[in-house]
Amino acid sequence: AAFSGFNGAQQIEECNAIAVNAVDLFPKDTVKLYKMYILSENRVDNTFKCAAAVAKAANSPLYNMLFEVAKGEHEKLPKAEDINYEDKMGISGWIKDKRVLIGNRLLMEGHGVKIPESNIDKKILKAGYFPVYVAFDSKPCLLLICSYSVDDEIGYNIRNVCNLGITVLVNS
Repeated sequence: AAFSGFNGAQQIEECNAIAVNAVDLFPKDTVKLYKMYILSENRVDNTFKCAAAVAKAANSPLYNMLFEVAKGEHEKLPKAEDINYEDKMGISGWIKDKRVLIGNRLLMEGHGVKIPESNIDKKILKAGYFPVYVAFDSKPCLLLICSYSVDDEIGYNIRNVCNLGITVLVNS
């Protein structure tokens, strides 16, 4: 951000919150795929392309990781529509007439998608990773075990902002 002159400095001094996008906190190569489990018979390549399309439309930090695994080309991703962020659960969107869900257990259960028992999530979280489920057309397709790492400079700057008493709002 940039501000100009005394008035700009005065306005920024009164700031008590900043807004950042999730993709700014977790840019390319900070979300990594550790392991993947296939949950049903499905075309894994198509599932990744559809998930990448929805993640791209949602401006999600998962996009780069999904796109890399899909080994796709940006122009060849299907068109994703009606993207929704579902608070603390994940994202959903539509590819033609099929719903794509990317998120946690609560998202899947909320949409009636049957996934493995919850003790699996606990093991993944205990190991320091995050379970991300992908469902396509109401079928559970993938369990992705991901890690998020914070760029040292971004982490340092966010801590400094928080230490100043400024609230950080994350647009996800």
